[in-house]
Amino acid sequence: MAALLALVVAAAPVVASPGGVTTLDGTWQGRLGDEGGAADVGAWRPVRVPGNFPFQGLEVDGNVWLRTSFTVAEATQDLGVRVPPTANAYEVFLNGARLGGRGVIGPSGELVEKDFRAQVYRLPKELLRVGAPNTLSLRVRTFYGNGGVLAPGVLLGPETLVRDTAEARVVKVAMLVSMFAFAGVFHLVLFLARRRERHSLSFALLSGLLAVVTAGINMLGYVVSTNPDFNAYLVFVPLILLPLACVQFFSDFYGRVVTWRRRILAGLSGVALLSLVSSTLYHPLFPVFERVVMPLVTLVLAGTLLLCTAWTLQAVRRKQRGAKVVVVGLAVYAATGVMELAWTFSLLPVRIDSHVGFACFELAMVVAIAERFAWLHRQVELGEKDALTGCLTRHGFKERIQGLLAARGAPLSCVLFDLDHFKRINDVQGHVAGDRVLASAGAVVRRVVREGDVVVRWGGEEFLVVLPGQAGERAADIAERLRRAIEAHDTGGVQYTASFGVATRLPDEAFEVLLARADEALYEAKKSGRNCVRAAVGGPGASLRS
Repeated sequence: MAALLALVVAAAPVVASPGGVTTLDGTWQGRLGDEGGAADVGAWRPVRVPGNFPFQGLEVDGNVWLRTSFTVAEATQDLGVRVPPTANAYEVFLNGARLGGRGVIGPSGELVEKDFRAQVYRLPKELLRVGAPNTLSLRVRTFYGNGGVLAPGVLLGPETLVRDTAEARVVKVAMLVSMFAFAGVFHLVLFLARRRERHSLSFALLSGLLAVVTAGINMLGYVVSTNPDFNAYLVFVPLILLPLACVQFFSDFYGRVVTWRRRILAGLSGVALLSLVSSTLYHPLFPVFERVVMPLVTLVLAGTLLLCTAWTLQAVRRKQRGAKVVVVGLAVYAATGVMELAWTFSLLPVRIDSHVGFACFELAMVVAIAERFAWLHRQVELGEKDALTGCLTRHGFKERIQGLLAARGAPLSCVLFDLDHFKRINDVQGHVAGDRVLASAGAVVRRVVREGDVVVRWGGEEFLVVLPGQAGERAADIAERLRRAIEAHDTGGVQYTASFGVATRLPDEAFEVLLARADEALYEAKKSGRNCVRAAVGGPGASLRS
């Protein structure tokens, strides 16, 4: 719980930055302007900055003036002010003097061109009033009622420091987008490597959507295109698809059948996407999309998260791997999302950035998938490796033998060995001692052979060593080295030996035939008194040599 609270606190915006940069976010004054923008209409009223106009009761298709004041003790240098994304076009004034703006507001107050990216504006020291209130004003042109300062971060301070702070914010957002994108690509690669794990593919899709929506919300879409509709698609399309992506991932991760839910969400997503396209082609439909469709999408997303949370809690009760950490990620995301929603409706004075909740949610799912992947990897290893000796099983060896045989022309030898009188060890010393002997034999062999050699527990007390690149005398020398290492090893007071049979592969010889010749050599070693090496020098039934 302490860690959760720390993450939530970390999501809160900085009120005052070091180095003299402060924020002007808070309650400003606002009132409607006439279509020409030359005069003001009505009384000034409190308006929260940042805040979307429709959520503050400002239903107007026209200009809205916003103003706040600040005081400077001296004017020895130019100051700077950062205006965050402000929809849909705006102009900036200091003490009545125009400093610039984004987008184009026509001479009659009409919206000519939308552009609401953030920008830093210089406040010349010649325009500043020392020791008296300075008025910073924004003239904002709405778009079918939609408008306002959409994000926190109206920063004031020395111009250089404000620009550095603004660039640092962009870098942080870019890092967040990169994290989401990297997680998506990484899990896509995981899926391509192991296609049975469909949750890796659905998580890659979910991560990609989070990356795109984060980039769109922070106006990074303008890096690709200056068309504001393009950036709007970056924001709204992923948000519309998020409920479907969430249900797909959690159903894949927990193994749930959700066919009818997926169809319903797909239908709702299709309707919402059609509404989005219609509103961009025919702008009078935009208020319907923004104030009806998107709130419904938000409710569907909230319901989807509740459903996924219920599945996760059920998974925790069933002790499914990865469920506990997902609960933490969902809790952080839900907390930041609720707080940001409360800020949107003026129920909370401070905006808690849900992007951090996104990041925590993403990190939790990455950890959960990693835990599941590690468990699956262990299961595969248990199927491919013998738990007692650490050597490959026959099943694991089958996965590798084709690769070993594929190297045409390269020599290949087999060493088949059997622990001498192993039944006597089990009968006299007990099965625990026998298990220790088997484990130590596997460890000794794996320590002596090269990294590229393959060691297999072939069955019971019998082991197989495959030596790529070795033939004839060299393979027999390796077998002799293994025999001496086993003979010299002491396992808790139990000493044992082994008998070895060696065979080198003949041209185009099948592996089964090669193995049969090594087995013949092993049988000859046992007949010769055990604890020795015998090598096959020809085809099946050919002579053997010591």
